[in-house]
Amino acid sequence: GEKRSAAAFALGSAVPVPAIQELCIGCLFLVTCNFFLMTNVFAPLLVLEARRVKSVQPDLHPAVCLCQRRAIKRLKNQDEGINSIEMERPSKKLQKDVKERAELRFLRQRYAKRLLTRSM
Repeated sequence: GEKRSAAAFALGSAVPVPAIQELCIGCLFLVTCNFFLMTNVFAPLLVLEARRVKSVQPDLHPAVCLCQRRAIKRLKNQDEGINSIEMERPSKKLQKDVKERAELRFLRQRYAKRLLTRSM
């Protein structure tokens, strides 16, 4: 899409009407900047965010950092408690946690890879 938009605006900048010419030159500049920002800034930030989430680190944004720290601590405490207790039958909450983790694993392993593959 970006290449076609850039080509359309490049051709539009050759129109003899000054207003359309200026509009197309400005849009061509913005489409080009958007392309470089998406490939050189957004993609690496997305990789860093995926690494942060995978390593179970809290977000650095001050509005959510404290809540995430508490939630991560609670999850670690639950995991330690589950590992130290022998249970014959898993509780409903544990079954729900296992199901949610399976869903997250599916999203991470299957769905995310499908989103990142290039479609023709």
